[in-house]
Amino acid sequence: MASDSVQFLRYPPMEDRRGMAKAQSARNGLVAALFVASGATALVYEVVWSRLLTTSVFGSTSQAISTVLAAFMAGLALGAYLLAPRADGMARPLRLYAVLEAGIGAYALLFPLLVKAVLWVYLLFATGRDPNAFLGALRFALAFSVLLAPSTMMGATLPALVRHAARSSSSVGRQTGVFYAANTAGAVAGTLLAAFVLIGALGVTATLVLTGVVNFVIAGIAWRLGSDPVDEGVDPEAVATYDAWGPSRLARVAMGAFAVSGFCALAYEVLWTRILVFFLGST
Repeated sequence: MASDSVQFLRYPPMEDRRGMAKAQSARNGLVAALFVASGATALVYEVVWSRLLTTSVFGSTSQAISTVLAAFMAGLALGAYLLAPRADGMARPLRLYAVLEAGIGAYALLFPLLVKAVLWVYLLFATGRDPNAFLGALRFALAFSVLLAPSTMMGATLPALVRHAARSSSSVGRQTGVFYAANTAGAVAGTLLAAFVLIGALGVTATLVLTGVVNFVIAGIAWRLGSDPVDEGVDPEAVATYDAWGPSRLARVAMGAFAVSGFCALAYEVLWTRILVFFLGST
């Protein structure tokens, strides 16, 4: 009798559990939609920021474009690495996600001013010099300095949502895959929108302002979702399994394989971009 009472206290009635599951499923669907928009804004920024830095400061050479791309990707990796432990320890990871999105939006509004500062520093050292290794290193350092903060925040958004998936879903792997697919789909849409619609119709500055506003909207919705009591429902077994996963030998091999895969993917992007220039022009 006592054990039955404990069991009753631990598990709500079947109808309540079904209702909670439906609420969490709908909520995760909304979070996935936010991550679609987040991926779109991230790639709009990459296109716009690359265009600003290459056309206004560094020139549109393949080396300059590669430098901006490398700095952007380095920030993504740094954010995922540094802020993932912070996300793991948060009771409401959607709040962290909201703060990150708001920070990205705020940085976007300041970016044109930062480009002017970068241009001033670059001209200070580059005027009267022939292209050499020093100027290449200077380009990378300046691009890294202005892209590090926003790209680091972007890189931290996925760990925050993975932690949310671990807290709100019994199928962590599937839910993480849904979030990642949503973000990638948004990234494709953002690239096309920036290149073929937004910059031509609105201009660079207005595109940045509009995209920053979208980030603030995402942040507001995510913050509200993060305050929902449903977010406090934790599956202890799922969280324990998630936390117990450690850097085993197989995990290290997998991470090495991912690193090689990422290297090849970005090398292909630079090569394909250079090849397509001959057919599409240097737009």
